[in-house]
Amino acid sequence: MYAGTTNSTEGMKQVAKVDHVEITAPYDHATADVVQVRLGNTSDITLARSVKARFVQLVVEGTQRDDGTGAGATVAEIAVL
Repeated sequence: MYAGTTNSTEGMKQVAKVDHVEITAPYDHATADVVQVRLGNTSDITLARSVKARFVQLVVEGTQRDDGTGAGATVAEIAVL
């Protein structure tokens, strides 16, 4: 995650890095066709110190599967508090 006072690459500074994301709600083929409210995967990153910034950039790279499909992560929402 990058944060900065301008929305340009030069104005951003890396404030957090996570190399492995825990999957909190794995896909379950047995219940895939059941109509229900599903909980999504969540990740919580706590910074060591507060950062004053106007812009935040989230970078997602890679995948935890190597099946050749090119499928990877999607981000539905990000909250910065």
